[in-house]
Formats: sequence, C-alpha cells, structure tokens
Amino acid sequence: MVTRAIARKLNIETIIQAPYIAGGSIENPNHITLGTEKVTRVNTIGIIEDKYENPEANFSSFIIKYNNSQIKVKFFEKTNLDDFQKGDLIKVIGKIRESNEEKFILGEIIKKQKSGYEKIREQELFKIEKTTQPIQEKQETTKKPVIEELGNVSE
Repeated sequence: MVTRAIARKLNIETIIQAPYIAGGSIENPNHITLGTEKVTRVNTIGIIEDKYENPEANFSSFIIKYNNSQIKVKFFEKTNLDDFQKGDLIKVIGKIRESNEEKFILGEIIKKQKSGYEKIREQELFKIEKTTQPIQEKQETTKKPVIEELGNVSE
C-alpha cells in the first residue's frame, strides 16, 4: 500500500524557485527539492487572478497570486469551480508538476479562506522556518566535536 505524501506548507515563491526533479515512479516521484527534502505535495494559499473552465475536456485551471509570485493550478478531471471567483483567497493542496519549464500545481483540494487567513499562514510559515533552522545549526555543531575526537583517536 502506498501512503499519501504530506502536503508541505510553502509559499508560492518557494515553490517557483525550488529545483524541479521529474521522477515519474513510485520510488522517486516528481518533486521539488528544499535542501535535502523532496517535496511532492504542497499546501499553499493565493488570490485567484484568473479562472478557466472547459467542461467538454474535463479541464479547469486557476492562476493564483500571493506576494508578487503566481502559479497555475490545474485540474484534469471534472471539478466544480462555480463557488470560486476572481479575487477569492483560497488554499490549494496538490502535487507539483512541470510542463514547458513552468511549474504548476495539480490540484487535489481547494478551499475558500476568510479574509485575514493569509496572516495566520505567514505566522505558520515563520514558525516552521524558525523551528527548522536551529535543528540544522545544532546538527552542524554536534558533528564537529565528533570529527575532532575521531581525529585525536587516530593520531
């Protein structure tokens, strides 16, 4: 049984700037890399800038924007987007894909958010960055004494 990957909370700018790796297998799925972490699913927010629907082709898409960065969210199955309009703040969960060197989110879940939710998300992202940074620094400092001790033992 394959478990669903956790959707990592990221801002659009981070998604766009991260290197994309086309994997294409269960063992090595398509992903973006953040340091040593492989991110296959994202959880992001944005304001709908544009919306496109083609019911005959079972295709629809949004362009969402937040803090001067934008990304397209695509749906390749019948998705009812009637409740979503230009200017709505939405949360999107989906898989990262790339086509013609342009990253997009293959939408799985979309949800309208109340005004002010973007402030909550910014605080969440700040906490995530704050808690992961000391862990990295701590690992670096604990590695140095071990190497020094090993160097002393071999002399």
